[in-house]
Amino acid sequence: EDLVVSECILDYIDSKTLFNYFTDTPEYQRLKDPYEEFVALCRDNPAWAAKYILGKGDFELLPFQAAILDILWNKTFPLLILTRGGGKSFILAVYATLRAILDQNSKEGSKIVIVSASFRQSKVVMEYIERFWRMSPILQAACDNPEGMKKHNDKWEFRFGNSTIVALPLGDGQTIRGIRATHVLADEFGSIPQDIFEVVVRGFAAVSQSPVDKVRYIHKIN
Repeated sequence: EDLVVSECILDYIDSKTLFNYFTDTPEYQRLKDPYEEFVALCRDNPAWAAKYILGKGDFELLPFQAAILDILWNKTFPLLILTRGGGKSFILAVYATLRAILDQNSKEGSKIVIVSASFRQSKVVMEYIERFWRMSPILQAACDNPEGMKKHNDKWEFRFGNSTIVALPLGDGQTIRGIRATHVLADEFGSIPQDIFEVVVRGFAAVSQSPVDKVRYIHKIN
């Protein structure tokens, strides 16, 4: 079946324009460390990464989900407008898990905060992540808690390596002021009061993973 699909694709795409990393990359550009090579491939192809990280090589995304994941990965302020049952919480869980696993180094990682108008809705995203953890040997090996997710009354938290994914109850915003994050996911954004989002939620992402590097980068631009 895969061969038939491949042949159909070539009816629409010139094979000369296709790039296969494994056959078309010059040897001097190949990474010597297979671990680094795998991570680089995953970061450039998040849907491909989902297949091998969130399962046992059998995790599949639909084409439109792969497109959404690519937008989430590469754009700074995307909005997902989908029908009810369109898989918004699911794809946010996929994105959060991959970002936590792939966006870190030996010293620091990502801090991903998930908020919604109700804590229950934020928990839905975390439950998807827990489902991924249960079926993925890679996630289980990367998680510092043998029981997976830590569930508290005021937050649910996963930790993968140096990265954390945490779901918080939004409420009126007063109890979670001062939280900092590298990535903020607002599920059911339309139900979050605008003043709480502007004053509290947007402030979560006021810090980068490496503030000093960010200052130097801006200085170079100027």
